[in-house]
Amino acid sequence: YEKARGMLAILQQAKPDDVAAVEQLAAVDTKYFEKDFWQALQLGRPAEAYALLGSISKAPSFERVRGNLIGSADVMVDSYVKLGVAATQKQDLREAHRRFREARDIRRLFGKAENRSVPEEKPFLDLVHQQYEAALAQKEMGLAWGYLQVIAEMQEATPDLTRELQETRETVMTLATKRLTAARFDDPAGSQPGIGATVGSKVMPFLSDAIPNDI
Repeated sequence: YEKARGMLAILQQAKPDDVAAVEQLAAVDTKYFEKDFWQALQLGRPAEAYALLGSISKAPSFERVRGNLIGSADVMVDSYVKLGVAATQKQDLREAHRRFREARDIRRLFGKAENRSVPEEKPFLDLVHQQYEAALAQKEMGLAWGYLQVIAEMQEATPDLTRELQETRETVMTLATKRLTAARFDDPAGSQPGIGATVGSKVMPFLSDAIPNDI
């Protein structure tokens, strides 16, 4: 495949308007990608396979390659969903989250309908919600807020989720210690002394007014 691709690339440079050469190059790119993608998955390297997909998606020939791969897209998505399920069963939430997100990215890349939540994700979301409740019980409000953000990312908003998001955020903001300081700015050459200190003193109230909830 690599040798064939090199020869076709030379042909395309010599005849840039040769549609047949362009299509042949896309066909070889497709085969080359598929070989490496499935090999990486078989070797247990899903991150590498996903990176390969990201690389091919930036190639000039990707529109044609995507058409060639459309029949494999569902299998690719299913592979990552299954990896997410396996990670959930091991209670490895970080790994499960990553694989479910990659499955969604693949769906989006191939123009597939992007479900807000597929049935296989429910056990994962249930586990995340359990971690949310455990964090609440331990008064770890920032951690609880993070778990809720994962749930909100992956499922349709419900009245209960909306309420939990609002209540948890309000608690986090109430408990958060808001402190802000700014170092002295250097006085520019030739300026009056104290200019840098004046700038620093103006930065703090500006940030407090502009982004109070992000401090």
